[in-house]
Amino acid sequence: MPVTPGMSKEEVIKTLEKEITDIKDKKQMRECVKDASPEQAFEVIMAWGFAKRPDAKQKLATTTAIFQFNITGAGEWQIKVDKGTLAVEKGKAPKANCTITMAAADYKDMAAGKLDPQAAFMAGKIKFAGDMSLAMKLGALLG
Repeated sequence: MPVTPGMSKEEVIKTLEKEITDIKDKKQMRECVKDASPEQAFEVIMAWGFAKRPDAKQKLATTTAIFQFNITGAGEWQIKVDKGTLAVEKGKAPKANCTITMAAADYKDMAAGKLDPQAAFMAGKIKFAGDMSLAMKLGALLG
């Protein structure tokens, strides 16, 4: 059973725990979360996945940064990475190191694996501002 927009945080976590047998299996993960709302993705799924992936923590062990995600039509979230820890908050960060802006439809397509992030960037569907080297580290968070 995939995650659906009306699920509570507890229901989302319960579904993830039941459906995801290999956290590194992108196809399995995408299938499970393809219908998740951006709010569920940022506030529940990202933190859950990060906690389950020691390799992601290792990749970000020396990184301290605030990533600002502006999902047009869905909301704003800030992801704070501090030497291998991750915290997500709804809203705009007072000072982000890297800002990512995209439309909600493009975000949904990217999360479902229908839109390649690099192709989306080249087509102008994703806009970055700030430290581009930090943008390159997003793979550890998102993939």
